[in-house]
Amino acid sequence: MRNALRALVAAVLLAAVFGTIVYLRPGIVPPGWFHPRYIAHEIKGDRIHPWIATDPATMYSITLWDSRWPVFRKELYNYAEFIDYVVQGFAAVHANVRIEVRLFDVTMEGEELRRAIEAGERPDVLAGTFDPQLVRAGLLVDLSPFFDKAEIARFAPAALERVVMDGKTYAYPRWFEPQCMIANATVLARAGVDIEAIRAHGWTWRDVEALGPRFKGTNAIPLILDSTDVQAFETLVQSTGGSRAFDASGNLTWSERDLAPLVSVVAGLVKQGTLPSPPSRYRASSMELFWSGRVALMGPASSGFLRYMRERAAGAIRLPSGEKSTPEFDLAILPFPHQAGQGAIMGNISSLMVLDQGDRERARIAVELARFLAAWSPSKITDNLQLVSCHAGSIDRSVAGLFVKTGTSWISDALRCGSVLPAAGGPTLDTRSSAGAARIAKAVSAFWDRPVAVDKLIQSLHKAMAEPPPAPKPKKSK
Repeated sequence: MRNALRALVAAVLLAAVFGTIVYLRPGIVPPGWFHPRYIAHEIKGDRIHPWIATDPATMYSITLWDSRWPVFRKELYNYAEFIDYVVQGFAAVHANVRIEVRLFDVTMEGEELRRAIEAGERPDVLAGTFDPQLVRAGLLVDLSPFFDKAEIARFAPAALERVVMDGKTYAYPRWFEPQCMIANATVLARAGVDIEAIRAHGWTWRDVEALGPRFKGTNAIPLILDSTDVQAFETLVQSTGGSRAFDASGNLTWSERDLAPLVSVVAGLVKQGTLPSPPSRYRASSMELFWSGRVALMGPASSGFLRYMRERAAGAIRLPSGEKSTPEFDLAILPFPHQAGQGAIMGNISSLMVLDQGDRERARIAVELARFLAAWSPSKITDNLQLVSCHAGSIDRSVAGLFVKTGTSWISDALRCGSVLPAAGGPTLDTRSSAGAARIAKAVSAFWDRPVAVDKLIQSLHKAMAEPPPAPKPKKSK
């Protein structure tokens, strides 16, 4: 009896020692229910984690939904062909995985996803702006077990913070789409503006307001603001200290506190002659005016604008009648004006989310696909899409590939050390995914046609939200 007890104690101690060794050096034993780290995750209650084993003899089918990422001239770059190439690279390593890819228009992202979920359809991996509504609905896999210290170090801190809710990580950051000001550096330099100082230290809206008097007596327009959509207006609101338009449930959150600073800024810009009156005066002709060298500063500008400028400079887009060549001036990306001491960058994070289909092995493979796509950011893709990789090792290379070659180091620095607005309060619903954006579009456009006091602006926005939504745009036939 005593010998049997000793044998049992020795076996337990040996198992404990072996388990400790395997836990500290997990790679020496393949994943499975017997792995110490598997047991640890199960005890913690992690449903999906790195130590779930998959069967190499089983064929797994994974669905990836991604944006079509428009390029104006598809013969120059075809995103569909590129994503097929990337998927083939993943399949070469995972021979038992079949991947179906579905691409949709960026502007239809939220609408298509909602329709699919209502119909009982959902992807395994969703590429797009992180959507907190999917977390609230319990649809996303908690990826926190996959983010150890080494994994966290692979991504820009400012990008990671945008995919965390309630202390849990729900997506892999993929690309950063900066919201910036695009400048005619030559025109600004003639007016005595120190562009290098702006690049190094940023600037405020008061600095922009001061541009007006510098351009008196010239035929140059100091500033044109994008007055075409709600997202651009939201960016301006954020730059003056306000919040995003909608909360995670799609409710309009703007109050007088959010909008009053922007209303004041617009009034000051118009008064100083920095911004035309009304601010929407050059709405239809802003692109041509900038391209002809008559505008010093435009914004908010994002990847679509930069892609257009890149292809136009390359002669890939038909020029207006009478225009025979690219005007001689230097283009520069400048940080978006912000409140003094704010120290944050404006922009959107494109992420990769994994949806739980009820099959743990399938979800485990879907996580691997999301991770693979997040790390795959060759210069060809970021250059063509004019995006910045959130992968730590690719940030500088992708920033250098932006069409506008100067004034971009602040993007790298801010992604590594700063935060992407809005940081306070955690992730919020992206405006492009909110049905409310279409409701308030007319009220926003009317403000640019005739700026009103903040109380009247708020009244018009909330009145628009109370009205029936506009009819959905017909889906384009393929």
